[in-house]
Amino acid sequence: SNSRAIYNVAESLRIAGILLQPFMPGKSHDLLELLCVNTSDPSKRAFSATVYGSDPDYGEGVKKGILFPPLLTEE
Repeated sequence: SNSRAIYNVAESLRIAGILLQPFMPGKSHDLLELLCVNTSDPSKRAFSATVYGSDPDYGEGVKKGILFPPLLTEE
């Protein structure tokens, strides 16, 4: 179903955001903020939280945002 597909995409993004923190700290932080992953509980963004389905609490109040704005080019 569509809701299952959206959940799978959201989980993939959440897990990728956690795993990329050492390499892309700024963008990973922005991604986890966009997904509303809890900031008051550090374990929600720890390596141990990268288990599929381990965080049932994120995603409340998600607003549309841009993680990578388009590059401006001169023509």
